[in-house]
Amino acid sequence: MMKCLWEVTEMKTISALGLMLLLLCSGFTGIAAADDSIDITGAVQDAMTALNVTSETPGLCVLTDAGYVKVNGETTQGCIATLREETGCSVGDGNLLTIHRAVNKPLWFVIFDNGTKDCVYTVYKNRAFNATKVNIDGENATTSEGWNAMKDVLGSDAFTIVTIANAHGYGAPYDFLKCVEFHNHFCPGVTSGYMLADYLLKEYPLGADEKYVVISCPIWCKDDALQVMLDTTVGKRGIFAKNMPAHDEDAIKNAAGIYIVWDGTLGSGTGHVLSFDFDHARNVSDVTKSDFETYPMASRIKMDWGMMPYLDQPETFISTLHTFNVSSAMLKRLELAGVDPYVEIGLVDDPCAIDISGALQDAMATLEVSRDTPGLCVLTDAGYAMVDGNTTECCIGTIERDTGCSISDGNLLPVHRSVDKPLWFAIFDNETKNCVYAVYKDGAFAATEVNIAEENVTAGDGWNATKKALGADAFTIAGVANAWGYGAPNDFLKCVEFHNHLCPGLSSGYLIAGYIRENYPLGAGESYTWIGCPNWCKEDAIQVLLDLTPGKKSLIAKQRSGELFVKEKPLAGILIVWNSTAKSGRGVAFQYDWETACNLSGINSGDFKPPGGTVNPLFWTTRIKGSLGLLPYLDQPGMFVSPTTDEFSVTSEQLDRVKMAGVDPYVELGLEDAPNHCAIDISGALQDAMATLEVSRDSPGLCVLTDAGYAMVDGNTTECCIGTIERDTGCSISNGNLLPVHRSVDKPLWFVIFDNETKDCVYAVYNDGVFTATEVNIAEENVTTGDGWNATKKALGADAFTIAGVANTWGYGAPNDFLKCAEFHNHICPGLTSGYMIAEYVRENYPLGAGESYTWIGCPNWCKEDAIQIHLDLTPGKRSMIVKQREILVDDDRLAGILIIWNGTADSGRGVSFRYDKGESCNLTGVAVDDFSPPGGKSNPLFWTARLKNGFGLLQYLDQPEIIISTEAEFNVTSDQLNRVKMAGVDPYVELGLAESTNVRGDFNGDGKVTSADALILLQVAAGKTAL
Repeated sequence: MMKCLWEVTEMKTISALGLMLLLLCSGFTGIAAADDSIDITGAVQDAMTALNVTSETPGLCVLTDAGYVKVNGETTQGCIATLREETGCSVGDGNLLTIHRAVNKPLWFVIFDNGTKDCVYTVYKNRAFNATKVNIDGENATTSEGWNAMKDVLGSDAFTIVTIANAHGYGAPYDFLKCVEFHNHFCPGVTSGYMLADYLLKEYPLGADEKYVVISCPIWCKDDALQVMLDTTVGKRGIFAKNMPAHDEDAIKNAAGIYIVWDGTLGSGTGHVLSFDFDHARNVSDVTKSDFETYPMASRIKMDWGMMPYLDQPETFISTLHTFNVSSAMLKRLELAGVDPYVEIGLVDDPCAIDISGALQDAMATLEVSRDTPGLCVLTDAGYAMVDGNTTECCIGTIERDTGCSISDGNLLPVHRSVDKPLWFAIFDNETKNCVYAVYKDGAFAATEVNIAEENVTAGDGWNATKKALGADAFTIAGVANAWGYGAPNDFLKCVEFHNHLCPGLSSGYLIAGYIRENYPLGAGESYTWIGCPNWCKEDAIQVLLDLTPGKKSLIAKQRSGELFVKEKPLAGILIVWNSTAKSGRGVAFQYDWETACNLSGINSGDFKPPGGTVNPLFWTTRIKGSLGLLPYLDQPGMFVSPTTDEFSVTSEQLDRVKMAGVDPYVELGLEDAPNHCAIDISGALQDAMATLEVSRDSPGLCVLTDAGYAMVDGNTTECCIGTIERDTGCSISNGNLLPVHRSVDKPLWFVIFDNETKDCVYAVYNDGVFTATEVNIAEENVTTGDGWNATKKALGADAFTIAGVANTWGYGAPNDFLKCAEFHNHICPGLTSGYMIAEYVRENYPLGAGESYTWIGCPNWCKEDAIQIHLDLTPGKRSMIVKQREILVDDDRLAGILIIWNGTADSGRGVSFRYDKGESCNLTGVAVDDFSPPGGKSNPLFWTARLKNGFGLLQYLDQPEIIISTEAEFNVTSDQLNRVKMAGVDPYVELGLAESTNVRGDFNGDGKVTSADALILLQVAAGKTAL
């Protein structure tokens, strides 16, 4: 009737507006009216038939997620109308419940007959409706068996359907059902939230201009009911949800949050800490805590039914623990992340390991300021520094409470410091420019007051006084506090916090980042890479502002001489805008105008490096004056920053190259010519070798071996050749396909380019001012046969064994750490392999504990010691490796050395002797032991081919050291023994009780030692004067 009356009385208005509405709506094609994309009529009718009900049947209820979910991108609210028409249930009658779900969930509906407790659950999947009928009697659901039967049929929607349908059947009030609709299930947690809202409305009703603000701590399902009942939604800042720290839980029993009645007119309010007694709720429901673990879902359902009779009696479970006044400042603090609300209101003690509060209050008293004093700022390294092994972030909360300064207000600045630095804070009063600096040492804070006005800290005497008062933190505090006082932008102060001081170099980075953001905004699929070359303080600002960091490989920092403080407009770096979709980028190089920066600040560039350096006050005052002088220009980067080039293209290969050590990015990108500082022009020889092999930088399977970096030519070092090799061949140390082979400095310079696809290599050696090159195939089948070896030796000369072994080993995919051993040893051989496997065995079976270190007694010694040096960082120079000779070819299972694990704290150690099974090594690789010492020795190809064949064969066993390495029982080692085994003439096996003295090789007089007396006996034997 009312609808019809409205239609009649408003008919003319509607007619007059009709055309206008039509025209307006025609522009909004994306907004649809009621959806008809899914026709659920047939599915609803089938469900009604299955239940044997009609729209007139009493006790029907419908649940659905229609209206929330989308199907094929279309909304589903039209399904609600169909459900209403076919079932007779409606939202207005409270028996059509729309269940909150994410838009990407499947469309479903349930028709529930409260008379029989049967329901039909219908879900739309794969363009079809699938329906299931099941009895969901609420009492059956409180048993594990009954619940599991329902869960098997209803799947992930079971808890929603069983609890809400039965709640409706049990007569739950409509406002409660609205809570469970939003929460999408009925549980004890949402029940507690409904009760808490009812308790608030009864005990603390709102007056005019008042509202509730909820600090939900701890968080649980209650918060969804509070949002529905009180309209305290997260988006309206009516509820702030925080997890409760463990120490709060211990201090406050059954805490259910803080509820504030806030008067917007007065700007103040009253807070109430409420509790909810879940123990009592479980008791009235006949549920125990252990039931929640044993029968998690059934016990929750049982508790749902047990709590329902008390929905209108919230005081049964809820009480007020604490009431307090709330100011505007306190409300803001309670809402903040990082603030413990119970500590803030004084209900729980601050758990901070450092009592900083007293020192803060003393500093405030010294400055004669309070929390309400305008113009206060606090600097601190709390949150970074550690005290007695404890982190100090809790001090930040205390600072915020006691001073009124906060990170969110931008007047509490956490200054980046190393964790091993002392904890300190400085309170700065911008009105007077006075500050109190307090540093924590030896269990107490020591405080100093000083005036840090610009006119003081930029004059020699004033700086000296500031430095005396503030010590090593003077430059940080004087610069940062004044910059804040002058109103420096917050993003600039974030850079200063990270850099831990203010300086003109940092300002230049801020200006460069600003220039980039203005002139080179990112498009879709693009990202920045910054090459900071030359690098100075600017890189820290660029890291902060553009989120480009070395750890993300988006900021590369390299030094370059002859730029900073030498040129008025030095190069400042290269920006690469990379498009990951196109796999290409564009770049531009920048310069920074130091002359203009100095002129505007009224300083001389020469004063950055005054006589005496950092002990001269001018060093510091120039930097402070220069920094503060630039503050007015931070939003005008174009005054100082300019491109030095037009934009240029960057390839994927160039992007990789400019990041590499030893590569000048300006040369690599063609912005500058390569400086001619390399004594050897190796480029032509490299290009000739590549042409001979018919390969390019992009050819897969290339590897370069060279002694560049070790060899010297005409008194010049040759490390510059490595950069040329990387540029010309595409191989690099970082990619593991450029292997610098250790050689004596007096050996000739050489390189080898090896193509793993063909096994061909070109060997080029530098003699008499030119490179001489030879091509040869070094496939394993060639270099492990007599004729093949002879051909290889003829082509590669003295480097044949090195090249044939190392190149093929790389080609077989040997691990990088093994190749590092081969580089140092300058060839591959079974002896080196045994050392690598011994080191691996040590790392696997004898890891170091606290205060422990290794000592390796290489006795007998052979090639293995070079691998152990590299792998375990044990060297003769560090006195952690002792090398002594002993008979090594006595048997196949020979002694390999002694490991001592020394505990410096206990001044004692433990030892174990190792054995190397040479026989098994040979068996595994098909090499005879005698082949290692063939007739003719090194002139016999078998000498070399046996070693290569054995070396290659062992590669597959590198990660299984126990195959050929074994140990004997552990023994104790004293300090005296450790010293003795390192001495010349002492057999370590005898000293440590592992062998009898008669077993000592070379001990001819039987004293258990090898001395000059034994040598004399040996000479007498040789002269025929005596016999052994």
